[in-house]
Amino acid sequence: MASFSSGRIRLSWHFLLSIIAITTAEVQNIDIPQMDQLHRPHPKIPEVKVPRIEDIPISSIVIEASSSKSTDLNFIHLINPPKVHTPGELLQLEYTCREGDVMGVDVMASTERRENFRIFNIHWDCFEGLDAVQTMYVKVELPDSVAYRPDFLKPHSLIVKHLNYRMWVLSKSVFNLNRKKAYELSLANSVYSVASLMPYERPRRNYEKLVCLRWDTQILMRFREEEALRCAYESDIVQLAKYPVAMAGALTGITRQLPEFKSKYLKIQKAKHLTDPRFTISTVIYIVDYCKQHLCSILHRKTQYTNLYVTPLIFLNPKGEVHIQIMQANGQASSMLSNYRLPKHQWIRLVFSQDGKKWKLTMSHEKGFSKTITAQASFMHPVSYNDTEGLLHLGGSSSVPSFRGYMAETTIWRNRVLDSKQIRFPRLTEDMYMVGIEETYNKCRNFNSKMELVFDTFKARIDWIQRKKICPGSFNSVLGLDQPYFPPQPFCRPWGRRPPRHLKSLWSAIRRAAATGQTYQSNFPAIGKSLYKAAISRLVEGMTVIPQIIPILKQASCYDNNEASYMLSTLYSGGMGITPDRYKGIMYQLKAAEGDYPLAVNAMGDKHQCGQEGVPQDYDYAFSYFKNVADKTVKDKEKHAADGIYTEMVRLTDTDALRHQTGEKGDYFMWMKYQAKKGLAEAQINLARMLFWGQHGVTRDLPLAIQYFNEYLANNPADPLANYDMAVILLRGQGTAKNYTKALEHLNRSAELGHAPAYTALGWYALNHQRNITAAVEYFEKADKMGHRDAAHNLGYLYRVGKYPNHPADDAKAFEYYYKSAAGGHMDSGLMVAEIYNQGHSNMLRHSQYAAVWARFIAEQNVEMGRTLRKGLDAYLEGSWSESMIYYMMAAEAGVEVAQFNLAYLCEEDNENIAASYVHSDCIWKYYNKSSNSEHPPVLAQLKMGDYHWYGYQGASDTEKAVELYGKAAKQRDPQAIFNLGYIVEQGIEVKPDLLKSIGIKQSVVNNSTDKRTLSMELYRK
Repeated sequence: MASFSSGRIRLSWHFLLSIIAITTAEVQNIDIPQMDQLHRPHPKIPEVKVPRIEDIPISSIVIEASSSKSTDLNFIHLINPPKVHTPGELLQLEYTCREGDVMGVDVMASTERRENFRIFNIHWDCFEGLDAVQTMYVKVELPDSVAYRPDFLKPHSLIVKHLNYRMWVLSKSVFNLNRKKAYELSLANSVYSVASLMPYERPRRNYEKLVCLRWDTQILMRFREEEALRCAYESDIVQLAKYPVAMAGALTGITRQLPEFKSKYLKIQKAKHLTDPRFTISTVIYIVDYCKQHLCSILHRKTQYTNLYVTPLIFLNPKGEVHIQIMQANGQASSMLSNYRLPKHQWIRLVFSQDGKKWKLTMSHEKGFSKTITAQASFMHPVSYNDTEGLLHLGGSSSVPSFRGYMAETTIWRNRVLDSKQIRFPRLTEDMYMVGIEETYNKCRNFNSKMELVFDTFKARIDWIQRKKICPGSFNSVLGLDQPYFPPQPFCRPWGRRPPRHLKSLWSAIRRAAATGQTYQSNFPAIGKSLYKAAISRLVEGMTVIPQIIPILKQASCYDNNEASYMLSTLYSGGMGITPDRYKGIMYQLKAAEGDYPLAVNAMGDKHQCGQEGVPQDYDYAFSYFKNVADKTVKDKEKHAADGIYTEMVRLTDTDALRHQTGEKGDYFMWMKYQAKKGLAEAQINLARMLFWGQHGVTRDLPLAIQYFNEYLANNPADPLANYDMAVILLRGQGTAKNYTKALEHLNRSAELGHAPAYTALGWYALNHQRNITAAVEYFEKADKMGHRDAAHNLGYLYRVGKYPNHPADDAKAFEYYYKSAAGGHMDSGLMVAEIYNQGHSNMLRHSQYAAVWARFIAEQNVEMGRTLRKGLDAYLEGSWSESMIYYMMAAEAGVEVAQFNLAYLCEEDNENIAASYVHSDCIWKYYNKSSNSEHPPVLAQLKMGDYHWYGYQGASDTEKAVELYGKAAKQRDPQAIFNLGYIVEQGIEVKPDLLKSIGIKQSVVNNSTDKRTLSMELYRK
C-alpha cells in the first residue's frame, strides 16, 4: 500500500515488481492488486526510482483545481480518451468529489478464454478542501503480455479482443466493504472501450532502460524476431451478444452477419463441412413468458435477400419446448422437439451443437447453472450449412417474433463441436444486470404472491355477501370458512384491518379488482394502471413528493405497468427528486422495454446507438429496438384510432407555436370555432384538420372533423387539398362509413385541379380495387414526376415484388424509389429503407448504422412519444414546471431531440429553483449536449454548447470544440454563430478554411490567413 510520510511517497516494491513479472498464464488467473500510490498532493513531490520499471512522471500524481466554481454533482470522465492502447500512456481525468470519497481507474481486458478481467487498478482519496473540478493524470502500465510484442526473453503474448478503461467515484465506506464492485456501486462512473493491437503490431520493449543485455542475447533477440511468423491471427469464435437485450415478442431482433474467413486453413475446413457441419452455439436467456402464437424465435438464420430459413433454427413453442429445425442437403426442411421444457423466470444457458447429422441441445439452469438436461438426436439426411450465406438473427426478425424475455452472452464456434462442459458458464456475479433482472422479477413475484392473499380475502367477503346477502365476520373471511365460526354482522363493513401506509393505494386497487369477479392475474393490468394513475396524480405537488410516489411506482411495475417502470427508470437516471442511480435506471428501463413500452424500447435503442451510460455502442442492438417502435408507429398511422394524437415537436422557446398549443379550452381553438360558426372557410378547414389529427392539444374527434370538412367543401368545392382529404377519409372509412363512389368523385375533382396526391390515390384504387396494374403505374408515374412521396413508395413496392409491368423484381430500383419517398418523410418507405439497410440487397452491402438511423427516424414519430411530449407541454402551459420536467425527461431519455432541448431549457431557466434543488444531475449540459449532437440539431443548442466549451463549464474550456459547434451553426446561416467566429478569428484563433468557405467567405480572404482583421470584418459583415 502507498502512504504518505513527511511529504514523500512510499510505493510497495512487491506490487511494482509484480507488474513486470506477469506472464500470459498469470494474466489468465490473477486479479491485479490494488494500487494506492496516489494520495494527497504536497508542494513538491520527489521522483521515485524503482528498478526495472519506468519512472512514474510527477504529472501523474498531480491534482489541480481547474475551476473555482463549487459543485455538488459527482462526475468523472476522460479528456481526449485514447482509441488504441499505447504502453505508459497518460490519462487525463476530470472529476468532482466530496471529502470521504475514493476515485479509481480500472482496465478490464477480454480474451477468447476469459471475459472482463482486471489487469490494472489504481485508486486514491478525495482531497480535503478541494470542492472544485479537479484534474488527474494517471499513467497506465499494463502487463507486458498485453502491452508489448513477444520477443526472445518474453515469448508469451495475449491476444486481447478489447480493453475497457473504467473510472469511478465511490464513498470510502462502501469501497472498503466491497472493493471488487467499486465500479458497479459507484456514485459516478465512465467507461471507454479502447482497442488493443495484435501482438506483432505492438511496440518492442526497451530493455536498455531496464537492464544491460549480454551481446549474445541481443543477437538472439534480433534473430528470433526476424524469423517469427507474423500471419494475421483469425479465430473461428464470434461473440454475437454480450450485453443483455430485452426481447418483447416483436418482429425484430439482433441481426449479425458472419464474415468470410481469411485464413486458408479455415476456408478449407468450412468447405469440407458444407453438408457435414461442425459448429456450436451457446446462448444465455431469461424467459418471462412462453409464446402466444405457434412459434417464437430464440435464434435463427435466413438467406440474406430471399428470407428463406436455413440451418439452424432454434424456436420456442407455447408449451416451452424447444423446436430445432435444419435444412437438409436435398433442400427439404426437417425439425424435432426437445424432450423437456425451458423454465421461466431464471437464467438458462443453452448449448446447441451440430455434428454432421447429429444435434445436441444442453440446458443448464437453476442457481449457478447447477442442473443440466440434454436432448439429442440425429436427422435422417445430410444437413446443409453455410454460415456466410445468410444472416443470423438473435430473437425475432421480420419473419418470426422473438420470445419474451432477455438474451445475454451468445457465442458461436464456427468450425468446432464442443461439449457444454468445455464452455465457461457466465458468472452472474460479474454481470450486475443479469443478477438485477432475476432479482427484480423474483421480488415482484414474491410481492404478488403476498398480495394475492389480500385479493383472496376481499374476494371471499364479496362472494359471501353475494351468496348469503349478509356480511361475515372478518375472521371468517380471513380463515376462508364457509360455515361461519363467528356470527354474521347485521350490516356490511369493509375489511377491518387497515392497510399499511405504503400499501394504501394498492389495497384500494385490489379491493376494486376483487369485485370484478375475475382472477387475480387477469386483474394485473387494471391494478397496475390504477397505481400508476395514483402516482402521477401527485406530480402537480412538485418534486418533494417523488420519494413518496417511488414505492407506488414500484408496486405498479410489479403489476406489469410498463409506464411506471419507465418513469422509475427516468427518475433514477436523471436524479429527479432522488439520488441518481444509473444501475436502477437501466434495470427498470430494460424491464419496461421487455414489456414493449415504446419510450423504454426507444431509450435502449438510443443508448446503444450512442454508447451512453456504460451501454456498449452497437448499431445492431439499436436497430432491433428502433425497428420494434417503428413497426408500431406505422401501424398506428394506418389505424388512425380515435384516441390517437399527432406527434408535434414544439420548442418552449417558440412563442408563436405556444400560442396555438392550448387545446379545446384555449383562446386559439375557441376563436377558430367562433370563426367557423360564422362561416369563415379558413377556420372551418383548420378546425377540420386539427380535430382529424388531434393537433395543438385538441382531442381527436373524427365525426366533428368530417362535419367541418363537409361545411368547408360545400362553399369551396374547388379546393384540391380538401377534396383529397375527404376522399381519403371515405376510402378508409375513418370516422364514417366507406363510400368509394363519393371518394372517387372527390379524387377526380382534386386530380383535375392538378393535385399530385390525388393521382396517387387513383392509382391505389386502380391497383387494389380494379386490379389494373397498368393504369395504376400510369397514375403513380405521373404523381411521382409531380414530386409526391406516396407515389414513389408505391413504385418501389411494385419493383420490389416484381409486379411492375414487363420488369422483373429489382431490389436496387425498389430501394431507389423507397429512399426518394423516405427522404420526403414517408413512414412506410422509411421503414423499408431501414429494413433494406439492415439486410442489404444484391447490389448493396448491409449497413447497420444507416439502418438504425432510419428506424429511429420513424420510431420518434410514435404516438406514445406524442402523448408524453403533450403532457410535458400541457404541464408547462399550466405552470407545473416539476411535472413538465419529468415528462420531458421521459421523452428526452427516449432520444427525442425536442424533449432534450426543452428539458435543458427548463433546467437553465430553473423556475422557483426546482432544478438546482431537486435535479441531482447536470441536466443543462447533458441535454443541450444531446440535442446538439442529434441528427438534426437546433442552432440554439449548438450555440449553447459552443458557449459552454468556449467559456468553460465546470472545467477547462475547449476552444477547438467551441469553434466546431459555432461552425455547424454558422453553416445554417445563424448570424450569432457567424459573429462568434468573427470574434474568435479576431482573438487570433485559427478557423479551418473549409469551414470559412462553406459559409460564403471569399476565397481570396480565406487564402490570406495572415490578415486576421480582414477575415474577422468579413465575418462580421455576414
